[in-house]
Amino acid sequence: MSGPLPVFNSTSGLNTVIDPLEYAYDPEAAVPLRSCSNVDVTDAGKLRRRDGIALVHQQSVGGVHSIFAGTDNLVFVEGGALSLMDRHGTVSRIRNVTPLNPMSCVETMHGIFHTNGAEHGLIRDGLAFPWEPPGEKTGPTTTRQFSVPPVGHLLSQFGAHLVIAVDGYLLFSEPFDPFNYNLDEYNLPVGGRARMVREVDAGLWVSNQQGIYLFAGRNPLDLTPIRKYARPAVAGTDILVDQAEVLPELPEGPGWLVAAEDAILLLTTDGQALNLSRNKITIPPGARGTAMLREGQYIVIINTYE
Repeated sequence: MSGPLPVFNSTSGLNTVIDPLEYAYDPEAAVPLRSCSNVDVTDAGKLRRRDGIALVHQQSVGGVHSIFAGTDNLVFVEGGALSLMDRHGTVSRIRNVTPLNPMSCVETMHGIFHTNGAEHGLIRDGLAFPWEPPGEKTGPTTTRQFSVPPVGHLLSQFGAHLVIAVDGYLLFSEPFDPFNYNLDEYNLPVGGRARMVREVDAGLWVSNQQGIYLFAGRNPLDLTPIRKYARPAVAGTDILVDQAEVLPELPEGPGWLVAAEDAILLLTTDGQALNLSRNKITIPPGARGTAMLREGQYIVIINTYE
C-alpha cells in the first residue's frame, strides 16, 4: 500500500494484515489451484482453506441425515436414498430407504451394515447388498437353530458380536459371524426400546426410556444390569472419545460423551457415569439429536417432534 495508512479512532476486531504466504487470486491469470474443493476467496482476494471434505447440497430427493464416516465412504440418507460420498466428493445413491427413519451403521471386515427399523442391508465396494448369509452355516453338527438378522433400529458391537437392538431386546450375532443369529440364546431384554448401545471395557452402556444402565460383563450370556443414571440418553448424541482428553485425571481409554435429558455425561470405560454439566439442562422427553466434537467442544443439535 502506498501513501499514509488510514487512522481509525475506534475499532473492534480489526485486521488489516494480509498473509504474504496466501495464494494470490487473479481471475484473469492462471492460478495454482485449478481443481479444488473447500476453498474460500476472502474479501482481500486471497484463497483460504475451509474445514470439511466437501459440501453436500440438498437435492430434489430431500434433506440429509444419519451421516456415518466409514473407512472409504461417507454414508448418509438423502431424502429416500441411502447415499455414499467417496474421497473425491462423488455422491452415489445406492438404494431406496424410508426417508425419515434414522439410519444406524456399523463397519466390520465384511463392510458397513445398516438398519433403520424398516430396511437393513450391507454396503460393500460401494454397492448395496441384502444382509443375508453368504452360504449355509458350516461347522460341527448342532441342534442350535440359526436365523437371518432381524430388522432392528440400532446397531452396535460387543467383542466378536454384532448387536442389533429390536425394540426392548438386544440380539447378538454368533461370534465373528454377523450373518447368523441364535434368537433363543443370544438375546438380552433391556427394559424398553433402546436409545443407545455402546461397548466399553466394563460391558455395554445401554439407555432405554427410563434411564442409562451398564450391563456389566464381557459374556453376552451373562451381563448384569446396573442402573447408573435416572434419566435416559438423547438418541443420536453419543460420541466416542478418549476419556483422558475429557477428564485428564482419568486413564486413557474409550469413553462415550452423551446428552441425557438433563445433563451431559461421560460414560467411562470402567462403568462410571460422570455428570459434566455445571447447570441442569432440560431436553424434552423423546427428543432426538446429533452431536459432534469441534475444537474440544461437544456440540449437540436437538430435534423435537410433536
